[in-house]
Amino acid sequence: MAVPGREVDLSTLARHLVEHGPHKTLHTERRVRILINGACIADTLGTKGALFVWEHPYYPQLYFPKSALLEHVQGYDIKYEQHQDVKDSNEKIIANTLKVKWLEEDTPIFVHPKDPFKRVDILQSARGIKVSLKGTTIAETSSCMQLYETGLPVRYYMPLTAIDTSVLRPSRTTTQCPYKGEAEYYDVVVDGETYKDIVWFYTRPTIECAAITGLCCFYNEKVDMMIKTGDEWQKMERANSIFS
Repeated sequence: MAVPGREVDLSTLARHLVEHGPHKTLHTERRVRILINGACIADTLGTKGALFVWEHPYYPQLYFPKSALLEHVQGYDIKYEQHQDVKDSNEKIIANTLKVKWLEEDTPIFVHPKDPFKRVDILQSARGIKVSLKGTTIAETSSCMQLYETGLPVRYYMPLTAIDTSVLRPSRTTTQCPYKGEAEYYDVVVDGETYKDIVWFYTRPTIECAAITGLCCFYNEKVDMMIKTGDEWQKMERANSIFS
């Protein structure tokens, strides 16, 4: 089965999809095109259209029919090979489709297609947040931005000044999200123990998530958190997710 963030051998992936099928699929009316060196080699306009295909439960990829391939475009000769160990099944909805990098209409796709069943909301909150590791408080804020992303725990974003910066170490790790943008990370060091990449921030988030620009967030799967309601602090259960 495909796993987010891991490279998968295409023959292995194809065999899995033929034998077990995708997690789910959804037809889309969006025009999908493929460009190589500025030349269009595939276009779903005039075909039955593209499919959102969930190879795993977390987000989709875009697949298009083989009929969308343009066989001769500016000197490109398009050929496709049939793997002898992977047989097509007419009973599978993704039979005779290909996986590619794409444009949706005239908009380049960033990272992967956005899930049509998913959304991100950001809410300003006057509730305080306290973060600790091994009994040591490493962050405390009187307010935060709460980010709600379908299928994930609530994320609590706070200013860098709310964190004890003496525990932070810059990390070289970066990740990309089609909803929020490119994240940078900090490691946290407490009592000589390093907690890798448990704080992240966006210096240039997407327009839809501009409210979290420069704010920091902890993996609430990996730290102890408390939230303040009125005058009382309440301990939060550690979240459980794919990042646990």
